[in-house]
Amino acid sequence: MTRCLFMVGAVVISSWAVAGCGDSAESSAMMSEPPAGSEGEFCESMEHLIILLAPSGPTSPSETEAGFTEAAGWFDQARRSAPASISDDVATYASAYDDYLRFLEASGFNLDVVFSTTEGRALAIATSHTLTVPIVDYTTTECGLSFGDES
Repeated sequence: MTRCLFMVGAVVISSWAVAGCGDSAESSAMMSEPPAGSEGEFCESMEHLIILLAPSGPTSPSETEAGFTEAAGWFDQARRSAPASISDDVATYASAYDDYLRFLEASGFNLDVVFSTTEGRALAIATSHTLTVPIVDYTTTECGLSFGDES
């Protein structure tokens, strides 16, 4: 199950390690004071997504459902508030996440089921490839966020 959760985090955040992006006081402070305007909403969305989708320990299907459903709301906000320079990339990323979420739902949010199928693994890989360099660059440069691998 831990291996499956790692793969799920990699699906959405990319194949990079996202260690160090947990619910710390530092990340909570960053989430409570996003920059103003649309950029602030986009950055706030990405902050939440980095935290929600970081690899974690084993989760039950109900915990998986809660986390991925919450993330879907942040994807919607990111899609609505993305800067023009990356809006097409963000729309593609969010759409891929929506497809993955539907697959999770059809699998009862059971990650063992998802990753026991060729289709589930392929969808996970395809989804991870929609997190483009321009999205990552904007998130790290303009938003000042970290995916935990910038060493």
